[in-house]
Amino acid sequence: MSAGIFVFDVITTLVLSSLLLYSYGDWLRQRLFVTLSVLIAWYFSFLIIFVLPLDVSSTIYRQCLNQTKIPDGHHQTKDHLVITESDIHKLRNNLSSTTNEAFKVCQEPYSLLDENVLPNLWRLVYWTSQLLTWLILPVMQSFTQAGEFTFRGKLKSALWDNMIYYTSYAFIAIILFIYIATHDLDLNWERLKAIAASASNTWGLFVLVLMLGYGLVEVPRNCWNRSLKGYQLTRAYFRVAKLMSEKSDAEEELDDVLITVNTIAAMAGDNDFKIRKMVDTILGKVPIEMLEKIKRRRTEVDFGNDTIPTEKTLIKLHRQVIKALQNFHRTEAQWDDWTNYVFELEDINKNLVSNDHQFVHSLSKKKKFWFNSPKIEWYWRCLLAPLMLRFFAVLSGFMSVLIVWSEVTFFSKSPTLSIFAALVSGFNPNYFAIEATCIATIFYLCLCTFYTIFKIRIFNYYYLARNHHSDEYTLLFSGALLCR
Repeated sequence: MSAGIFVFDVITTLVLSSLLLYSYGDWLRQRLFVTLSVLIAWYFSFLIIFVLPLDVSSTIYRQCLNQTKIPDGHHQTKDHLVITESDIHKLRNNLSSTTNEAFKVCQEPYSLLDENVLPNLWRLVYWTSQLLTWLILPVMQSFTQAGEFTFRGKLKSALWDNMIYYTSYAFIAIILFIYIATHDLDLNWERLKAIAASASNTWGLFVLVLMLGYGLVEVPRNCWNRSLKGYQLTRAYFRVAKLMSEKSDAEEELDDVLITVNTIAAMAGDNDFKIRKMVDTILGKVPIEMLEKIKRRRTEVDFGNDTIPTEKTLIKLHRQVIKALQNFHRTEAQWDDWTNYVFELEDINKNLVSNDHQFVHSLSKKKKFWFNSPKIEWYWRCLLAPLMLRFFAVLSGFMSVLIVWSEVTFFSKSPTLSIFAALVSGFNPNYFAIEATCIATIFYLCLCTFYTIFKIRIFNYYYLARNHHSDEYTLLFSGALLCR
C-alpha cells in the first residue's frame, strides 16, 4: 500500500505538470529539449507538495522508534567472553518483548517506505535542480535566442553570452579558495559540495522570500478583487488600453525588421549557396502573410555599397527576427486574452440586473457550460462564483496570517507557538491527519510562490501566457526560478 501511494503521488504530479506545461507552452512548435527540460524543472518543483508529507510521517515514526529504549542485555567485555545458552535465550526474549512493545507504541504509517527511497529521491531532485538552474537552463535560454544558423554556432554563442555569468561564479570561487587557504582549512570534496550548496541555497532563499512574500498578500487580494466585477472591468479597460500601445510598438518593430529581411532577400542572389540558405532560414521563420504585407509596401533599406550581405549581418538579423516575432506573438496573445476577458466581464455586468436569471451572451463567446443551461450559467457566474471567490479570499488570507505567524515563531520549541507545529504534534500518531496538514500547508506555500512566478512580467522578455502562447525563453526562465 505504501509503494502504491508513493507511485500514485509521483504519477499524479507528472500528469499535473504535463497539463500545466501543455497549457502554457506549445509542444508542436517548441524544441523537444526545451519541453523536456522545463517539464523536469516543473515536475521536481511540484513533487515536493505530494511527497514531502510522506517524508514527514516516516520521520515521525522513526523518531518514535529511536526514542524507545531497548535494554542492552549482557555486554561482552574483554574479561568475560563466554555467554551461556540461557543468557542468549533471556536476551532474545527481552529484545522480542521490548521490540513488540515499541511497535505497539509507535504505530507504523500506512505510507511508510524503505528508509533509502526518499533520501535517494531528494538527492536526485536536489542535484538535478542545481544542474538545471545554474548550468543547463541558462545556456539553453541563450541558445534559443542565438542568431547563428548551425547547432555548433548557436552553442558557441550561448556559452559566450553566459561567459559573464560563469566568470562571476569563478570570481566568487577564487575568493573562497583564498579565504580557505589563508585560514588553513582542509578542503575536500564533501566540504566543496557543502560550500556550493550553501551559496545556492542562500540565493534560492532570497528569491523565495521575494516570491512568497508577494504571493502571501497578492493571492488573497486577487481572489477578493476578482469577485468585484465592476473593479475588474475598470482594471481590464486600463490593461487593454496599455496593451494597445504595446501592440502597436511590437508591430512597428516587427515591420522594421521584416523590411530589412525583405531587402536583404532581394539583394542575396543564388550564386552564394551558403548566404542564400541563411536567408531562406530567416524567411522560414516569418509567416507568409507578414512577408506579403511588407512586399506590397515596396519599402527597402539602403545598405550603401554593401550589395551582398555578410554572414555576420545575417546572424544579427536572425536574432532580431527571433526577438521581434516573440515580442509580437506575446503581445498578440495578451491582447486576445484581455479583450476576451473584457467582453466576458461586460456580459456578466449586464446579466447581473437580469430579472429572469438567464445568462445572455452579447459580446463574449458562448462556451459549453453545465447542461448548456443559461439559468445554471447565470447562477454560477453572477451569484455562486463571486461568493466562492470571497470565501477563498478569506480562507487564503487566514492561511497567510497563520504562515507568517508560524514563520516568526518557528524556533520557539517550548512553548510551541507555531500553529502548524502544534497541529502536527497534536495529530501524532494520526499519520493521515499529519500528511493532510502538511499537504495543505505546503500546497499553499507553493501556490503563493508559484503564483508570483507565473504572474510576474519582466519588461518584454518574460511573460507566461496561457493558451500555448509562452515562448521558449520564458518557459526556460520559469523553470530556472522554480528550481531555485
